[in-house]
Amino acid sequence: TLKTILTAAMAAAFLSSVLLNAPETAAEGVIWQDVTIDQALEHAHENHTNVLIDVYAGWCSPCQRLDEEVFPTDVMALATDGLVALRVNSESPEGIAVIERFDIVGYLTILLLQPDGSEIDRMHGFMPAEELAARVMGYIDGGGEVDPFPEAVACGTGSSAVLCARHPIDVD
Repeated sequence: TLKTILTAAMAAAFLSSVLLNAPETAAEGVIWQDVTIDQALEHAHENHTNVLIDVYAGWCSPCQRLDEEVFPTDVMALATDGLVALRVNSESPEGIAVIERFDIVGYLTILLLQPDGSEIDRMHGFMPAEELAARVMGYIDGGGEVDPFPEAVACGTGSSAVLCARHPIDVD
């Protein structure tokens, strides 16, 4: 009957409205994998994706800011969706191996790797979530070039001087 058809149509319209206006599930930021770098690269190879590595130190205040202000954001969840993301403590045995393998000279360092382990990008220093997300997405799409370590920081004082001694950089 017409009454049944109208009732069904109104119910469908109501459900559509509720579903379209329902709040989205909040993203919880970057989803970190608890794997080694070799396992991450193997997973990336099998799934035709890239690897994002956050090389951090517990005493590094910019690293702590990234953890608190950047990595938990929706925009970073979107930027890293589909990537194999892992964090490596630079002071752990694996972290020391990563420092040597990728010639890390300072913190914070974020690496974006192809599944074969070759570098797509290397990012240094604190960036707001939107800037870091744009950079990650831009390089995944094939733009840009690898960022060199900032010369102004390379042979500074404190921990960067120690890193410079370990990895000398000519600064003219």
